[in-house]
Parts: sequence; C-alpha cells; structure tokens
Amino acid sequence: GRERALDARAVVVAANDVGDPEVDIVDAGELGLLSLNQKGALDKINYKGWKLTNPEDMDHRRDTMVADIYFSTVLAYNTQVFPTGKHPKSWAEFWDLKKFPGPRMLTDLAAGAIDVEFALLADGVPKDKLYPIDLDRAFKSLDRVRPSIRKFWDTGALSAQMLADKEVVLGSIWNGRLQAIADKGAPVAIEWNEAALQVQFWGIMKGAKNAENAQRFIEFACQPQIQAAHAGFIPYGPTNRQAFKHIKPD
Repeated sequence: GRERALDARAVVVAANDVGDPEVDIVDAGELGLLSLNQKGALDKINYKGWKLTNPEDMDHRRDTMVADIYFSTVLAYNTQVFPTGKHPKSWAEFWDLKKFPGPRMLTDLAAGAIDVEFALLADGVPKDKLYPIDLDRAFKSLDRVRPSIRKFWDTGALSAQMLADKEVVLGSIWNGRLQAIADKGAPVAIEWNEAALQVQFWGIMKGAKNAENAQRFIEFACQPQIQAAHAGFIPYGPTNRQAFKHIKPD
C-alpha cells in the first residue's frame, strides 16, 4: 500500500530545511504542501517546459504544486460485528455509541488533519454549512465519541492494522488502506456516504540539489498512462483527466 511520503511532522522538518533541503521532491496531502508553500519552501513547477504531459489536463494545478491522486477518508466497519446493511451509514450513526457499540478510531493530527468535518456532520451541521469550521463545536462533538475511541491513528499502516486485528470495529481510514486488507480477506467494508474526498500533491523543494531532474520526474509521473497504471496498483483516482482513457472499466 501507499503511505503519504510526508506527514505533518516531516513537513515541519522539510520547512525548517529551506535553502539546503535533503530531499528534492515531496509528495504529501494538500495541507502539508500548503504549509510548505506558505513558508516559501517550494519552487515553481516549470509547466511551460512540459512535453510529455499537457498541463491543461491536470486538476488542481498551481504554481508550486500539482495534484497527483484523489483519495477518500471513509467510514470503515467490521462486517462480522456489523453485517452490511446493519452498519453505521453516516457519521451521526458512527457517533451513536448505544446503537453501534464497539471500539473506534479516528485520525490524529500527525496523519495530516483530524476529522473535524465528520464531527460536525455527526452534530447535525449540513454539508454546505461546514465552512468556516466551527472548531469549538467540532471538539464538543468529539468529546461525545471520545469514550469509544481506542486510538487516534497517525499512519495509514496503523489504521489498517487496527481494523485487521479487530482492535477497533469502526473507524475513519483512507480508502486504499482499507481495500488492501479487504483484498487479503479481512472482514471489513467501506461506507461511502459522507466520505471526504481529498487530494495529494507533488512539490519541488526550493534549493533542491537535483532540481532539473525533479521537474522531469514530476512531468513523467503526471502522464495519463503513468497515472492510469498507478490507479491499477491502489484504488486512488488520477488527477490527469486523460488518464481515464487508459483505465480498464473493471
């Protein structure tokens, strides 16, 4: 399975290394790249020099960062404890500790962001009223579910392991991480309702020792055929709209 290359802590390390970075390229969630960009740590991407990929085909293309995958944080459930159809179908039901008892997990800040949107949805906030985030209300909502939270996970590997080991029977998780253990026979499934669609980005560190090759690599990785092949290894969506022409329907 794929792990995000940089979590929140690694982004801080990279940002403190501006001017003489140890890495050339970063691949991280949107919040991590935005943080680096705000610190002036990212170089501009040379879209004008692209020959293999048409920049106009890319979703979420910015001066210093370009999206490489779509993924979702979803509601996962154990099918032995909650047979499909009798499982929580919303975050409000996930928050219902009496109707759906059992140990749970949610995301830790170290994984990139905490599940404040889910907490607000569980508290009755409509989707179109989520932003700007009411943090006080979100944390009060989190307080209600906290007694059943076994752990706030900080890596995709940990979230999958907790589900596979039945340490938790409900939780938020990146869809690719759940699919990997489901394909190996773990009794788990995804509830897609109220999933959070998220984006991950490429960026080039300012002062990168291999800046020219970094530019070449990102263009290579953004090609439709390459993104389509990547989608075959893990169920995350391409950001190059032309990639869908190369993905088999199944």
